[in-house]
Amino acid sequence: MLSLQTMPHPLTQIEIMHRLKKVGFTQEQAETHAEIVTELNESNLATKKDVLDLEKKNESEFALVRKEMRQEFALVRQEFALVRTEMKLMESHIIIKISVIMSGLLALFGTAQKVFGL
Repeated sequence: MLSLQTMPHPLTQIEIMHRLKKVGFTQEQAETHAEIVTELNESNLATKKDVLDLEKKNESEFALVRKEMRQEFALVRQEFALVRTEMKLMESHIIIKISVIMSGLLALFGTAQKVFGL
């Protein structure tokens, strides 16, 4: 990638005309060609306004993306909160079921002791 220091400078109209005349162009041909090349080069250049407009557009688009990301993260946080709530509910149900099973086993063990005299 070329840095600003190593980039070749754009040719001026006079330099273009001089080089064209060296290879046999007439003065009129060289001037016309130099004007066309200069117009082409200048039509591809960005003005300060172009750059500022692009910066504004990018800032606007980035702001929109940030807003959308904040909304998405808020939804993700809500989903995680729901999952945590469901897990706590499931934990409570499991504890209740284990308690019921243990009570049943204790009752069964007590009954077995009475029946079998253990």
